[in-house]
Amino acid sequence: MTLRGEQKLFKEAQKIAKQFIGSEGVTDIEFGLKHQEGKLTNKISLRFKVNEKKSEKKLKRSEILPKKVGIFITDVLSDKIVQHEPRIENSRNVVRPLLGGVQIQSGIRNSDDDWATMGFFYPIKNYVFGFTNYHVLYGGASPDYVLKHYVGKLPVFQNLNRENNQIGISANLFSFELDYATFVLKAPIDQVQSINALNGLLTSYAYPRVCGSVIKSGASTGVTFGIIDARSCLNPSELSIHIDPQYPNHNNTVSDYGDSGSVWILNDDSNIPKPVALHYGGDETKQWAKAKTLTSIFASIRNKIQNQNSII
Repeated sequence: MTLRGEQKLFKEAQKIAKQFIGSEGVTDIEFGLKHQEGKLTNKISLRFKVNEKKSEKKLKRSEILPKKVGIFITDVLSDKIVQHEPRIENSRNVVRPLLGGVQIQSGIRNSDDDWATMGFFYPIKNYVFGFTNYHVLYGGASPDYVLKHYVGKLPVFQNLNRENNQIGISANLFSFELDYATFVLKAPIDQVQSINALNGLLTSYAYPRVCGSVIKSGASTGVTFGIIDARSCLNPSELSIHIDPQYPNHNNTVSDYGDSGSVWILNDDSNIPKPVALHYGGDETKQWAKAKTLTSIFASIRNKIQNQNSII
């Protein structure tokens, strides 16, 4: 069947489906392949999804769906889909496939105490990049020094293991001012979940709103909740995030050492994570966090791609 032919059939199926809207027990009406005796066939049908599939003997005549409606044969399928629980890993263990929110260590760090978080992974120009802070990968090194000595050379490890646990190589997309750095991932990533303990696959980023409720998964404190309580007028890339008292937080803490590099996403009960900012620090009370907006970070990345010969 051609694409145009399928689109024409689908529109016809939509018209027919409207007459069954509100039918008792019907949860959805689909345009798709018919099932027969538990096996998939190649016959296009109008599929009625129901809360509970019963034999016709147990149904009233008025409850039995027709074998054919319009030009379509029909099928009745039980709607048994349940939401998957998110993967929840110990962020300080070896985590494969990779998730955001896990512990990482830069190749310049020599102490087991010097570790932080990979916030998330994101595809750019046929590569998949891990995102963290500039200070996590490069410390106080100048951008010129980073370009000359680290880009394309500096390894990134996971779980403090330098023997066989390298997950990436530092890349040319970074900013000292915005405190972000990227590395090309060399390890497999989770294909359906982006961030440890949080459902969904990250596909884009969102504009931050003051009073917006946010959540993060950091290698130190795990999942914590916050409220965007301010945005800097002098540096619009800068967000202030206060602990959200409506939710239980780890040790009454919004963030701690080791959470640097984690990503704040909207806390909207969605299965599509919408990240807004890259976490880079907090105050002594552990009630406030600081983060850089992803709108600013990705504007920086677009500019670098346009003006650089290489991104790796």
